[in-house]
This record gives sequence, C-alpha cells and structure tokens, in this order.
Amino acid sequence: MQPHVKIFISISFVVILLAACMEDEDANSDDTPQDQEPSIDEEEALQADMESIQEELDQALNEIDRLEDELEEKDNEIERLREERDEAESAMEESSAATNEGEPSDLQERSVQVVDALSNENFEQLADYVHPEDGVMFSPYSNLDDQAAHVMTAEEISQWAEDQSVYTWGVEDGSGQDIDLTPSEYYNQFLFIRDFSSPDEVNQNQFESRGQVSFNGHEVFPDAEFVEYFVESTDDDLDWASLQLGFEEQNGEWYVVTIMIDRWTT
Repeated sequence: MQPHVKIFISISFVVILLAACMEDEDANSDDTPQDQEPSIDEEEALQADMESIQEELDQALNEIDRLEDELEEKDNEIERLREERDEAESAMEESSAATNEGEPSDLQERSVQVVDALSNENFEQLADYVHPEDGVMFSPYSNLDDQAAHVMTAEEISQWAEDQSVYTWGVEDGSGQDIDLTPSEYYNQFLFIRDFSSPDEVNQNQFESRGQVSFNGHEVFPDAEFVEYFVESTDDDLDWASLQLGFEEQNGEWYVVTIMIDRWTT
C-alpha cells in the first residue's frame, strides 16, 4: 500500500476515536459540573478505549499488508502465465511458418527417398523423383559447371543399369581430363562413393566448406532447395564425402534437379 493511503487510514481511525471521545464527554457533561476534572476511572477507561482502537488499527493495517502481499503474488503469477502463453504462441507461429515455407518435412522425406533409390541402385524408382521437364544434372564436384555437366531425363535414368553408352560427366579435378564413363562406372567412381544412407550429418541449404571446391548450387539453381548427406573420413583415409541433392517444387511435389558430390581431393 502507498504510504499516503496508510496515513489516511490512520488519521481516519484517530478522527473516529476523537469523535467517540467527544460524544462520551457530551453525554456526561449534563451530569458533571463544568469545572469538575475527569475521574481516574474515566481517564483509565478513555486510555483503554484508545489502546483498543489502536490495536484494531494495527490489525487492520497488518491485514491490508497481508492482502497486498497476496495480490502481488497473484500479479506475478499472472505475468508468468502471460509470458508462457506468449512463448507458446510464438513457438506455434514459428512452427507454422516453417511448415508453410517450402514444406521442409516433405522435402526431407523426398531426399530420403532419393538416397534410398541410389543406395539400392533402384533407378526406376529414382526416375520417379527426377524433374519431369528439366531432368537432373550430375556433377562430380560441388562446383557446378552447367556447360560441362551431364543432364539426363527421367526416362534415361530409368534405363541407367542397361545403358552402356559413354558420356562426358565433367572435367576431372587436377588432371583436367574429361570424365568419360558409362552410367554404372560413374555411379561407382563419382556418385555413390560412400554409404550416404547412413550419414554423419544431414544439412539443408547451409553447407560447411570442407574442401578446395566451393559450393555454387544456388547460383545455377536459384529456386532450388539443397539437402546434403555428409559422411566423415574413416580412421586411415581422408575419404570424407557429401552427397548434395538439389530440389525444385512443381505442382506441390519436390523433384530432384541436380545430384552433386563433394569429396576430398588432392
């Protein structure tokens, strides 16, 4: 309670006390001569009344303090509940925004399906996930060269295992020689070079620069979302590698538009 409020209450009790005393004095004035001094009994009675009123005043003020403490506790509890409510609403808004912006859960699911198809060499299944119009661009490194990279349609992907044609997939780092291989040879030497179905890390759009070649997927595919499957080096070799998948959305479905590899190079 504010100090001036307590002072006001105290003054009010004193005024009530004085008024009560004056009433008692007026009531007794008719029977008591004007020049007669109050008796000792009357003074003691008046003192007792004043002490009683003061005690009641103190009790009232103590009760007000107690109620104020309870009110403050309730206010603090209300404030805490409001903060918890605001935090919960904020978390729900962030979750809703993440769901609406690019459907990351659907994208992750589609990337797992692509990795599973590659792991099992199920190229007919992989073909179902290839962009129906643009096909899929393969790059033996994480720096895409869209002039040298090899692009295949979904139909061509479905014939991967039977295709014995030799294609140029890019330029080999270091030697500068063309990478001329059949699809199956490319798969073994430049594509599924580690077990990406059991990665040490899975990253989306934010890739750590690990090797000498810089990632430029967003420059070639500005509308794509990228998912990386990273496998650490083994104990004896610097053979870490990353499978980097680029996806674009069409008609509510995610389709792979590029498959890239980042790896240790000398």
